[in-house]
Amino acid sequence: MDRGVRYYIQRGVDEMTREKRNFMYEQDEVKNALKVIQSAMKADNPKEPGSYAHSWHCNIAMACHDSILSLDARRIDLARKAGNDAAARFMRICFDVETQS
Repeated sequence: MDRGVRYYIQRGVDEMTREKRNFMYEQDEVKNALKVIQSAMKADNPKEPGSYAHSWHCNIAMACHDSILSLDARRIDLARKAGNDAAARFMRICFDVETQS
């Protein structure tokens, strides 16, 4: 194989390796950030109203609530229940904390 061709192939491989390394680093940063948030939630008594986890729960629940009401404004009870259920599920799956409305 020609030396010039080998050079460009190696250069491409080096660039791909660098991009993969950057991607893996970014993934680690996201994982670490989520762990920091999770620790803060668990340390602040997540089941208590006003806690850090509860504030996340409420914001997620209201987004779901508003979305459901935008489809059918007559379903306010369903919107509240579905919003709180969705928020509790998200908090349990993403942060391993139990929250309630």
